[in-house]
Amino acid sequence: MENLIIVGAGGLGRDTEAYARTDVALGRDWVLKGYLDTRPDILKKYDMELEVLGNPLSYVPERNDSFIVAVGDTNLKRELVAPLVEKGAYFITFRPNIHCGSRCRLGKSVFGFHCTLSSDVTVGDFAYIGADTLIGHDSIVCDYAHIGMRCFIGGRVKIGEGATIHPMATIVADVSVGEGAVVAAGAVVFGSVPAHSTVLGNPARKFDFKPA
Repeated sequence: MENLIIVGAGGLGRDTEAYARTDVALGRDWVLKGYLDTRPDILKKYDMELEVLGNPLSYVPERNDSFIVAVGDTNLKRELVAPLVEKGAYFITFRPNIHCGSRCRLGKSVFGFHCTLSSDVTVGDFAYIGADTLIGHDSIVCDYAHIGMRCFIGGRVKIGEGATIHPMATIVADVSVGEGAVVAAGAVVFGSVPAHSTVLGNPARKFDFKPA
Protein backbone atom coordinates (compact mmCIF):
# COMPACT_ATOMS: atom_id res chain seq x y z
CA MET A 1 0.00 0.00 0.00
CA GLU A 2 1.32 3.43 -0.94
CA ASN A 3 1.72 6.32 1.46
CA LEU A 4 0.73 9.38 -0.57
CA ILE A 5 2.48 12.64 0.35
CA ILE A 6 1.48 16.02 -1.11
CA VAL A 7 4.30 18.52 -1.65
CA GLY A 8 2.77 21.92 -0.89
CA ALA A 9 0.19 22.60 1.83
CA GLY A 10 -1.24 25.82 0.40
CA GLY A 11 -4.65 26.12 -1.23
CA LEU A 12 -3.59 24.11 -4.26
CA GLY A 13 -2.31 21.32 -2.05
CA ARG A 14 -5.49 21.20 0.01
CA ASP A 15 -7.57 21.04 -3.17
CA THR A 16 -5.38 18.19 -4.36
CA GLU A 17 -5.98 16.36 -1.08
CA ALA A 18 -9.71 16.49 -1.85
CA TYR A 19 -9.00 14.93 -5.26
CA ALA A 20 -6.91 12.23 -3.64
CA ARG A 21 -9.79 11.24 -1.37
CA THR A 22 -11.98 10.53 -4.39
CA ASP A 23 -9.61 8.77 -6.75
CA VAL A 24 -12.31 7.50 -9.06
CA ALA A 25 -10.06 7.03 -12.10
CA LEU A 26 -7.32 4.69 -10.99
CA GLY A 27 -8.59 3.05 -7.81
CA ARG A 28 -5.10 3.08 -6.34
CA ASP A 29 -4.62 1.61 -2.92
CA TRP A 30 -3.05 4.43 -0.89
CA VAL A 31 -3.13 6.10 2.48
CA LEU A 32 -2.84 9.87 2.65
CA LYS A 33 0.22 10.35 4.84
CA GLY A 34 0.46 14.15 4.98
CA TYR A 35 2.12 17.20 3.48
CA LEU A 36 5.62 18.52 2.96
CA ASP A 37 6.01 22.28 3.21
CA THR A 38 8.68 24.79 4.16
CA ARG A 39 6.10 26.46 6.46
CA PRO A 40 5.59 24.05 9.39
CA ASP A 41 2.63 25.97 10.84
CA ILE A 42 0.69 26.56 7.61
CA LEU A 43 -2.13 24.17 8.55
CA LYS A 44 -2.56 25.33 12.16
CA LYS A 45 -5.65 27.43 11.43
CA TYR A 46 -7.44 24.60 9.65
CA ASP A 47 -9.29 21.69 11.23
CA MET A 48 -7.49 19.01 9.24
CA GLU A 49 -6.75 15.34 9.65
CA LEU A 50 -3.41 15.58 7.86
CA GLU A 51 -0.38 17.50 9.07
CA VAL A 52 2.92 18.81 7.73
CA LEU A 53 5.37 15.92 7.99
CA GLY A 54 8.46 17.97 7.28
CA ASN A 55 10.33 20.21 4.88
CA PRO A 56 10.63 18.97 1.27
CA LEU A 57 14.18 20.31 1.16
CA SER A 58 15.29 17.93 3.91
CA TYR A 59 12.70 15.11 3.99
CA VAL A 60 14.12 11.63 3.40
CA PRO A 61 11.67 9.38 1.49
CA GLU A 62 10.64 6.27 3.35
CA ARG A 63 9.66 2.88 2.01
CA ASN A 64 6.27 2.97 0.20
CA ASP A 65 6.21 6.79 0.05
CA SER A 66 4.76 8.20 -3.15
CA PHE A 67 4.61 11.90 -3.94
CA ILE A 68 2.58 14.43 -5.88
CA VAL A 69 3.47 18.11 -6.11
CA ALA A 70 0.84 20.86 -5.82
CA VAL A 71 2.72 24.16 -5.87
CA GLY A 72 1.50 26.97 -8.10
CA ASP A 73 4.74 28.96 -8.27
CA THR A 74 6.71 27.13 -10.95
CA ASN A 75 10.11 28.38 -9.80
CA LEU A 76 9.44 27.39 -6.20
CA LYS A 77 8.17 24.03 -7.41
CA ARG A 78 11.53 23.31 -9.05
CA GLU A 79 13.36 24.15 -5.80
CA LEU A 80 11.13 21.90 -3.70
CA VAL A 81 11.12 18.94 -6.08
CA ALA A 82 14.85 18.83 -6.86
CA PRO A 83 16.12 17.48 -3.51
CA LEU A 84 13.38 14.86 -3.40
CA VAL A 85 14.28 13.65 -6.88
CA GLU A 86 17.94 13.49 -5.88
CA LYS A 87 16.96 11.24 -2.95
CA GLY A 88 15.05 8.88 -5.23
CA ALA A 89 11.51 9.99 -4.37
CA TYR A 90 8.81 8.25 -6.40
CA PHE A 91 6.33 10.69 -7.98
CA ILE A 92 3.11 9.38 -9.51
CA THR A 93 0.85 10.50 -12.34
CA PHE A 94 -2.22 11.76 -10.50
CA ARG A 95 -5.30 11.85 -12.73
CA PRO A 96 -8.64 11.38 -10.97
CA ASN A 97 -11.67 11.55 -13.26
CA ILE A 98 -10.13 12.95 -16.44
CA HIS A 99 -11.18 12.36 -20.04
CA CYS A 100 -8.19 11.23 -22.06
CA GLY A 101 -8.01 10.69 -25.82
CA SER A 102 -5.98 8.11 -27.69
CA ARG A 103 -2.19 7.92 -27.47
CA CYS A 104 -1.78 10.58 -24.80
CA ARG A 105 1.53 10.50 -22.93
CA LEU A 106 1.28 11.69 -19.35
CA GLY A 107 4.27 12.33 -17.12
CA LYS A 108 4.39 12.49 -13.33
CA SER A 109 1.96 15.40 -13.11
CA VAL A 110 -1.30 16.34 -11.40
CA PHE A 111 -4.61 16.63 -13.27
CA GLY A 112 -7.66 18.24 -11.67
CA PHE A 113 -11.23 16.99 -11.92
CA HIS A 114 -12.85 16.81 -15.35
CA CYS A 115 -9.81 17.74 -17.44
CA THR A 116 -10.26 16.78 -21.08
CA LEU A 117 -7.24 15.80 -23.15
CA SER A 118 -7.77 15.25 -26.86
CA SER A 119 -5.79 12.68 -28.81
CA ASP A 120 -2.00 12.68 -28.92
CA VAL A 121 -1.45 15.17 -26.09
CA THR A 122 1.88 15.03 -24.27
CA VAL A 123 2.31 16.29 -20.70
CA GLY A 124 5.73 16.27 -19.05
CA ASP A 125 6.70 15.83 -15.42
CA PHE A 126 5.68 18.02 -12.47
CA ALA A 127 3.06 19.95 -14.43
CA TYR A 128 -0.31 20.90 -12.94
CA ILE A 129 -3.47 20.97 -15.05
CA GLY A 130 -6.42 22.63 -13.30
CA ALA A 131 -9.98 21.31 -13.13
CA ASP A 132 -12.24 21.59 -16.20
CA THR A 133 -9.37 22.50 -18.53
CA LEU A 134 -9.48 21.29 -22.13
CA ILE A 135 -6.29 20.61 -24.08
CA GLY A 136 -6.56 20.10 -27.84
CA HIS A 137 -5.00 17.40 -29.98
CA ASP A 138 -1.25 17.18 -30.53
CA SER A 139 -0.51 19.76 -27.83
CA ILE A 140 2.55 19.60 -25.60
CA VAL A 141 2.71 20.73 -21.97
CA CYS A 142 6.33 20.78 -20.80
CA ASP A 143 7.81 20.00 -17.38
CA TYR A 144 6.82 22.22 -14.43
CA ALA A 145 4.15 24.12 -16.39
CA HIS A 146 1.05 25.25 -14.51
CA ILE A 147 -2.36 25.58 -16.16
CA GLY A 148 -5.21 26.96 -14.04
CA MET A 149 -8.86 25.96 -13.91
CA ARG A 150 -11.17 26.16 -16.93
CA CYS A 151 -8.58 27.01 -19.54
CA PHE A 152 -8.97 26.18 -23.22
CA ILE A 153 -5.81 25.12 -25.00
CA GLY A 154 -6.26 24.64 -28.75
CA GLY A 155 -4.73 21.97 -30.95
CA ARG A 156 -0.98 21.82 -31.63
CA VAL A 157 -0.18 24.27 -28.83
CA LYS A 158 3.10 24.10 -26.93
CA ILE A 159 3.23 25.28 -23.32
CA GLY A 160 6.89 25.78 -22.44
CA GLU A 161 8.73 24.54 -19.38
CA GLY A 162 7.72 26.39 -16.23
CA ALA A 163 5.12 28.53 -18.01
CA THR A 164 2.00 29.63 -16.12
CA ILE A 165 -1.47 29.87 -17.66
CA HIS A 166 -3.90 31.48 -15.24
CA PRO A 167 -7.58 30.41 -14.96
CA MET A 168 -10.02 30.80 -17.85
CA ALA A 169 -7.38 31.76 -20.40
CA THR A 170 -7.86 30.74 -24.03
CA ILE A 171 -4.94 29.82 -26.25
CA VAL A 172 -5.85 29.25 -29.89
CA ALA A 173 -4.41 26.52 -32.09
CA ASP A 174 -0.79 26.48 -33.25
CA VAL A 175 0.43 28.93 -30.59
CA SER A 176 3.62 28.49 -28.57
CA VAL A 177 3.93 29.82 -25.01
CA GLY A 178 7.60 30.18 -24.16
CA GLU A 179 9.54 28.87 -21.19
CA GLY A 180 8.67 30.70 -17.98
CA ALA A 181 6.05 32.89 -19.68
CA VAL A 182 2.86 33.97 -17.90
CA VAL A 183 -0.62 34.23 -19.44
CA ALA A 184 -3.00 36.27 -17.29
CA ALA A 185 -6.43 35.10 -16.19
CA GLY A 186 -9.04 35.35 -18.94
CA ALA A 187 -6.52 36.30 -21.62
CA VAL A 188 -7.16 35.25 -25.22
CA VAL A 189 -3.88 34.39 -26.91
CA PHE A 190 -3.73 34.48 -30.72
CA GLY A 191 0.04 34.73 -31.20
CA SER A 192 3.05 33.06 -29.71
CA VAL A 193 4.25 34.30 -26.31
CA PRO A 194 8.00 34.93 -25.86
CA ALA A 195 9.85 33.16 -23.07
CA HIS A 196 9.74 34.86 -19.65
CA SER A 197 7.18 37.45 -20.78
CA THR A 198 3.69 38.23 -19.45
CA VAL A 199 0.62 38.74 -21.64
CA LEU A 200 -2.91 39.78 -20.74
CA GLY A 201 -6.14 40.94 -22.32
CA ASN A 202 -8.18 40.09 -25.42
CA PRO A 203 -6.36 39.91 -27.72
CA ALA A 204 -3.46 39.22 -25.35
CA ARG A 205 -0.61 41.72 -25.43
CA LYS A 206 2.71 41.86 -23.68
CA PHE A 207 2.63 43.60 -20.31
CA ASP A 208 5.79 45.17 -18.90
CA PHE A 209 5.92 45.65 -15.14
CA LYS A 210 7.22 49.08 -14.20
CA PRO A 211 8.50 49.78 -10.68
CA ALA A 212 6.44 52.38 -8.77
